[in-house]
Amino acid sequence: MTIIKWVVFLILALTSTSQYFFYRKVQRVWERLIPVHATITHSKLIDQLNTDGNREYEADIRYKYLWDGEEHESQLSILRGPQLFPQWEYEHALVERYKEGDSCEVRVHPADGSLSFLELAPLSKLSALLLPLITVGYGAGIIAWSVFITSRF
Repeated sequence: MTIIKWVVFLILALTSTSQYFFYRKVQRVWERLIPVHATITHSKLIDQLNTDGNREYEADIRYKYLWDGEEHESQLSILRGPQLFPQWEYEHALVERYKEGDSCEVRVHPADGSLSFLELAPLSKLSALLLPLITVGYGAGIIAWSVFITSRF
């Protein structure tokens, strides 16, 4: 039973730290993309129910940009890292930030001009803080329980 507690702790610790390192990798990819000028052609918030019957919001944003002399049109592409607790208000903020007719900067993949990203999604503060706190709390609980059990005998 004791080994299971430590395995769970290890899994929590790896999950909480790996999301940060994966996000740093996504940031490095973002930095290698080429910035180009774009124009927002459509911006709307879609309010829908998911398969579980829960309300979800999705930003529907389209934009046009020139790459290598060709005009491209793309639908909302946000470069996102792994997040255990996504920020639902982020979709609202996207529609507020990118209005139809606005000019903006998008990032284009240098090898494929049809692949572009509007922005890099921030790492969820809840993901970045809550999971490590749960991990530390769980680890402290294991240690406290171990001390309590050994002090009784």
